[in-house]
Amino acid sequence: MKNSGKNLIFFRYINVFALLLLFSGVASAKHIIGGDVFYECLQLDTINNKVLLHFEFQMYRDNRCSTNGEECAYFDGDGRGNGNSRGAEFGVYRSNGRTWTYVQKTDPIRPTSIQPVPPNDPPCLITPPAIDVERGLYTFDIELDIIESNYLITYQRCCRSESISNIVNPGSYGAVFSVEITPEALKTCNNSPVFNEFPPLIVCAGFELEYDHSASDVEGDEVVYEFCTPLSSGGTNGNAPTSDCNSTPVPEPSACTPDGFRRVGFLSPSFTSLAPMGGDPVVGVDPVTGLVSGVPTIIGEHVMAVCANEYRDGVLLSTIRRDFQFIVSACEKAVNADIVSDMSVGKNFDVISCGDFDVQFQNRSTRLQDIVSYTWEFEVGVDVVTSFQRDPLITFPEYGIYDAKMIVNEGIPNCTDSAFVTVRILPGLDAEFSSAYDTCVAGPVTFTQFSETDDNNFIVSYEWDFDDGNGQSQVNPRHLYDIPGDYDVSLTVTDNNGCSDTETQDLLYAPAPNLIIVEPSKFIGCEPAEVTFNNLTTPIDDSYEIFWDFGDGSDEDEQFDLSPTHTYEDDGVYSVSVDIISPLGCLATRTFPSWINVQMGPDADFDVSPPADRIDINNSTVSFLNGTVGAVEYYWEFGDGGISFEQSPTHTYRDTGVHFVTLYATSTNGCMDTITQIVDVIPVATMQFPNAFTPNNDGDNDQFRGVGSVELVNDYRLTIYDRWGKIVFESDMPTEGWNGQLNNSGAMLPPGVYMCHAEWRAPRGDRESYEGSATLIR
Repeated sequence: MKNSGKNLIFFRYINVFALLLLFSGVASAKHIIGGDVFYECLQLDTINNKVLLHFEFQMYRDNRCSTNGEECAYFDGDGRGNGNSRGAEFGVYRSNGRTWTYVQKTDPIRPTSIQPVPPNDPPCLITPPAIDVERGLYTFDIELDIIESNYLITYQRCCRSESISNIVNPGSYGAVFSVEITPEALKTCNNSPVFNEFPPLIVCAGFELEYDHSASDVEGDEVVYEFCTPLSSGGTNGNAPTSDCNSTPVPEPSACTPDGFRRVGFLSPSFTSLAPMGGDPVVGVDPVTGLVSGVPTIIGEHVMAVCANEYRDGVLLSTIRRDFQFIVSACEKAVNADIVSDMSVGKNFDVISCGDFDVQFQNRSTRLQDIVSYTWEFEVGVDVVTSFQRDPLITFPEYGIYDAKMIVNEGIPNCTDSAFVTVRILPGLDAEFSSAYDTCVAGPVTFTQFSETDDNNFIVSYEWDFDDGNGQSQVNPRHLYDIPGDYDVSLTVTDNNGCSDTETQDLLYAPAPNLIIVEPSKFIGCEPAEVTFNNLTTPIDDSYEIFWDFGDGSDEDEQFDLSPTHTYEDDGVYSVSVDIISPLGCLATRTFPSWINVQMGPDADFDVSPPADRIDINNSTVSFLNGTVGAVEYYWEFGDGGISFEQSPTHTYRDTGVHFVTLYATSTNGCMDTITQIVDVIPVATMQFPNAFTPNNDGDNDQFRGVGSVELVNDYRLTIYDRWGKIVFESDMPTEGWNGQLNNSGAMLPPGVYMCHAEWRAPRGDRESYEGSATLIR
C-alpha cells in the first residue's frame, strides 16, 4: 500500500531470516544460530525529514544443550546465563557508495519472549529426530534521517557451528544478520517482501529437494532471487577486546563496521557461493520463483544465503538476506507401494484369480498419513482401465494374462512409488468329496473325492486334513479316528496352473464300539466293597448313553456314568452288564458273569471295664472285653503307644487324657473290620487336711495345710476363722500353710479350735471343697 501523500507511513515485514540449524548428533553452535527481522514505520516527519522505525528482530538458538548435558549458550540478556547478560546491541550504518559509516547503536535489549520452533520435516521421508530450536524476540525503535544513502541495520555475534561441512574453518567465522534499506524505499513508503515459508530443518540426501523460498510483496514489486555469500563478524576469543571484530564473541557495533565483515569461504570444487549445497543435479534457486531445487548428495551441514532483491520499475528498493543452514541427512523413503499378491519379487507382483473374472485388489501401501492418491492402470486388450480407489474391484473379460500398474502419490516428488502387477485369470476347479463308515461298527472312514477342473487342466495334488492332527495326500484315503466327535474335514486340490480350491465338510464320527473293555477283569473283596469300573472302550465319550447293571439291584445315579464307582454292601457273587448307545442310535452291550466276589467279614466290637466314666489315674487298669463275631485274629492299639494281640487284653494307662482305642479284627478269609472307642483317664486332685497342729518349730506338724495332688489344683483358696468368725489366715497357694499367727506374721493366736474352709478347681474344671476344724495346740 502506498501512502506517499501522508505524514504517517507503516513499514511492515522487512524480513531478514538467518537460520543455522544443527543436526542431532553433530556438534552444536556455541550461541545464536539465526534470526529474522520485521519492521514498520511508526512516524514520518516530513518537516525534519526523519522516520521512526519499530523493529522486531527474532533470533534463533540451538537448545539441545538443555537435554544432552552440554553447557548452554542462551540468548543475550535472557537471564539464563552464558550469554551477554546486558542484552543484544544492534548497530546502524549508512553508505556513501564505497564505505559504511557508523551512525548509532541501540541500548542493550532483552528478549520480550522465548518460544520453541516447531519442526518442519520433509513430507514422505523418515528423518532423524527433530532438532530443538528456540526463538527469542527483540523489539526496539530507531529514528533515521532520510538521506541519499542506504542504511544497514545489523546484529553481530559469534559463532557458527564448527561442524559446518561446506565452508573453510567454520569455527573461525561469526555471523552477521542485517537488512539493507535504500532511500527510494523510505521515500516511497515501500514495504519489503516477506518470505513465505520457514526453511526445512532437515534435507534428505539422494532425494529431490523442492523448497519454496519465495517472498510476497504487498505492492506487487518484482522480486529477484539469487544465492549470495554469508557474512561473518566475531570470533571465539573470550579475552579479546570487543573492538577486535574478528576475535571477540561480542563485536562492538561502533568499532566493527560492515567494511570489516568477512565473506565465508566455500570448500571448492564441491561447494561454491552459487552452488552452496552441490548436488546432482546441483541445488540452485530459480531467480523468478525463488524455488530452491536439486538433489543434494553430500551428507553434512551446509550453510547458504539467499538474497531477495526488490525492484520497482527497474529501481532497487531493498535487499532481504536469508542466511541459514540445511542439515543434509540420510533418510528413508516413507511411502511404499505394496499389494496383497500370490507372489512378489521387489516391486513386481503376481495376482492369480482362478475361475473368477472379478478381482478385488487389496492395497497395503504405507505410510498412510503420507498417501493422498492411488492411480491404477490395467491394460485390457487395447484399452487402459483406470481406477483411483485404494482397493479397486476390476472385472476382466476372459481368461488370460494382464499387465497393470499402481502408482502412489503420482507426480509428488519424493512421495511417489509404483507397483507393477501381472494379473493371471485362470480356469478354476471345484473340490468335492463324500465320506462313509459303518455307524454301528467302529472302523475307518472312507473318503471319496470327485473334484472337477477345466478340460485343459488337471489336478496335481490332493491334501486332506482330518481335523485330528492327521492328514493324507492320497486321492481317496481311509482314516481311523481314535475318539468320536465332530470333525471339520477339508480337501484342498491344486491343478497344474497352481489354482486350488478347498472343500470343508462336517463329519460326525460316533460308531458303536466293537468291543467293550472294562477294568478290573475280576474283583474279590470284603464287604462293604467299593469297586471302580474303568471303561477303556473306544471309541466312546460323554456323548454316548451308558447304562450299568451292577447285579445287586441297586438303582443309583452312578449307573449312567462312563466309568462309575459302586459300593457293594452285602457279601455275594455279582454279574455286571453294560449297555452303550451311540449318538447315532447303535447299541453295544456286554455282560461280565460272576465278576464281583464280595466276601463276608467279621463284625468287630468290644466293651471296657471299669466303665468309661469310672476310669481315673488312681484306677487306670482297663480290661477290654472282645465282643467280635467271625474273627480269628485280633490287633489292639490302646492310643498311648501300647499294643496287644490278645483276644481280650488288659492295659494300664500311665497318664491321664483321652485315648483312642482301636481293635482290628480279621476273619479266616482275610477280611477285616475295625472299631474305635474312647478311653478317658481322668486326673484326680485330692487334698487332705489335718484336724490339729503344733506350731512349736520342732519341724513336725508346725503348719496347718492340705496335702495331696497339689500340682493338679487350680483356683485354690484356704481360709481360717476363729470362733467369732473373724478371718485369721487366708492363702491362694496350696503349698502355703497356717503357722498359728495372725495372717502368719502377726500376734501368736491362743490355742483352741478354729474353723477351716478350702476350695479348688479339679483338672477337668469341677469345683471341690473341704469344711473342717483346725485345733491349735501349744
